[in-house]
Amino acid sequence: MQKAASRYTNMKASKIFFVLALLMLVSVNVNSQVNYENFLNLGQLKIQKEDYVGAVTDLNTAIYANKKGFKAYF
Repeated sequence: MQKAASRYTNMKASKIFFVLALLMLVSVNVNSQVNYENFLNLGQLKIQKEDYVGAVTDLNTAIYANKKGFKAYF
């Protein structure tokens, strides 16, 4: 009886770990997209204000957040 309870506890713990790991992966992807959009917008605003050094910094951060995001290159 004790072995069955131990197996049940281990299965439950592994399911909880799997769900938490999955949530962490999803949240990292969403956070990266938000950072990309935020830094892209900040960079574009700084270009309009002629703050080119700040714009380059923000656009480089956007590229780092999403290397496939083509908007930051233009």
